[in-house]
Order: sequence, then C-alpha cells, then structure tokens
Amino acid sequence: MLAWLDEDYPAIEAPAKAEGAVITWVDQCGLRSDAAPPGRSRAPPGPTSVVRVTGKRLRVNVMSAVASRGAL
Repeated sequence: MLAWLDEDYPAIEAPAKAEGAVITWVDQCGLRSDAAPPGRSRAPPGPTSVVRVTGKRLRVNVMSAVASRGAL
C-alpha cells in the first residue's frame, strides 16, 4: 500500500492538480428487495408466522464519491 501512495498516487495527483481537477474515490452498491425469500420470517416456536408481502420487487442502485479532502 505504501508503494502505491509513494509512486502511483503522485503520478495521478500531478496532472489532476495542473488541470484544477478533484480526485475522488467512487463506490457503488445495488440493493434488491428479493434478495431474501419473500413471505418467510423467523419466529419463536409455536404457530407458523405469516408475513404479508405485496409481490413488488424493488431495486435501488447507489453511487457515491468522496474527494481526497473529504468533500462529497
């Protein structure tokens, strides 16, 4: 990791600084509502629990970037 900070990052930082650019660190995440079996749940021993579901499937994709100095 230190080699990357000492060698690779300065090679990225120099041209970015010359252009007035901001270096950002980006990550993305995708969430789906059907990742777990619908209509099932955990419950204490006894009568079987019933979980009502709508049948709709939802999906959300999220992407964010944080600049080296902490800006979002």
